[in-house]
Amino acid sequence: MASCYRCGKPITGLELRQRRQVYTGESFWVLRARRKQSSHRTHYGMRIVCAQCANRLDWGRGVYRSRAMRVRWFLGMIGLLLFFIAGLLLVFRLLGR
Repeated sequence: MASCYRCGKPITGLELRQRRQVYTGESFWVLRARRKQSSHRTHYGMRIVCAQCANRLDWGRGVYRSRAMRVRWFLGMIGLLLFFIAGLLLVFRLLGR
């Protein structure tokens, strides 16, 4: 049975296995010979991830830069703001100010 590389959740046969390029580690070395040399490398590799982690990775890579997704995100933020303001008004009304 496969498991997600990022979160470790077991992936059953019913769930779609998705492969994404994920961070696998880094290496760093310093050589002090005649002059100081150093190297820092970040390593990535193709790994199997669950659907939730695949969505998070896609979002971080800017896959959702389409106009429809930006409008959806904006409307979601407006909804959260209105919900927050309604909560503040309710608190002020309950406190009697």
